[in-house]
Formats: sequence, C-alpha cells, structure tokens
Amino acid sequence: QLRADRSALATLIDAGFSLDTLASAAEHFDPSKDRAELARLRGESQVTYVQRTAAGEQAVDVELDGLHASVSMLQEPPTYGPELDPDDVLGLVGLDGSEADLSLPCQVVSTGVPQVVACVRDAAALRRVLPDYDRIGRLLEQHDAIVLYLAAVDQETGTARARSFMRSAEMGEDPATGSAVGPLCAHVAARLGVER
Repeated sequence: QLRADRSALATLIDAGFSLDTLASAAEHFDPSKDRAELARLRGESQVTYVQRTAAGEQAVDVELDGLHASVSMLQEPPTYGPELDPDDVLGLVGLDGSEADLSLPCQVVSTGVPQVVACVRDAAALRRVLPDYDRIGRLLEQHDAIVLYLAAVDQETGTARARSFMRSAEMGEDPATGSAVGPLCAHVAARLGVER
C-alpha cells in the first residue's frame, strides 16, 4: 500500500505517479497541504497543479513565501439543494437548533460534490460538539453528501471557523477540506452578499 510520505512525495511524482493516484492510495493525504509541500520540495515558489476529481479537473494554485503557503482552487459553479431543519442537523453533533445562524440556514450546497453546510452563531459552539456518526452518516447518505460542515462565520472579519464531520467515526473529521470550504463560501455569498 502506498503511503503519502512527504519526504518521498516528489520522488513518487517524478517516477510517474499522479497526486490523484497517491490521494486514492493514501490514508492521510491532504491535496492542498501536499501540493504545497510538493512545491516546497521542488523549490517552486509559484506553481499550478491540476487536480482530477469526480466533478472534473480543477486548477490548484500554490504560492510559497518562506514558511507561509497559500493554496487556492477555483471550484465548479454552486448548486443549492434543500434547506434542512437546524434542530435535526445540529442535533447530530449535540447542539441545539437555537444555536443556528438563521441568516445562513442549514442547506445542502455543492461546488462539485454536495456538502451539508450548517452554520452556528458562535464559534464557541464548535468546541462543544459531540458527533453521532451513525446519524451523520445517514444524513449524508440521504443527500449524497461528503461531509457535515459545521461553521461559524464572522462577517466583520471575513473569516470562518469550521469543523467537518464525515460519515463514520473511523473516518472522523477532515480538518481542512476545500470541497466543503467552497460550498460554505458560495452559501455565504448567496445569502449575505459577502464575497471575501
């Protein structure tokens, strides 16, 4: 079984393995972080890679400046699925529907793959979650979604804090998922008119 050992990543790429092949074979592969690491290993300060996913091909731009890395990806145009009951969705992670950010209703949103986006008013709620993965898995399966993306959006600073829960306890959380950040940004833009 291939493992995405960052020290060997550049060698594997040079030997003909694609990042997408490595991603499907590795347990702990993070496309954004690993593309930044590949650029760092190759001494490239600015580079564009192409990522192949079920949604198609996306350009992934990497810029390195010392220890800081910036990775961005243009995703597919957003599509919006059903709005969901905040009591039902937030209850899956041990929160109450009253903690929902009503200006950003719970909704299925996709920029390539569907995600269940659920926003809360206060970032402190993100520290109190107790995920029920069996129920989360059923919700995600029902909407053909990849993750339940729980977020607290701060409109004043233009930032968000988020947690991303996958279908099972074994899969757990995805600490940095671009496939869910895109739908969150589209959701915020559509509902609040905020673009950055």
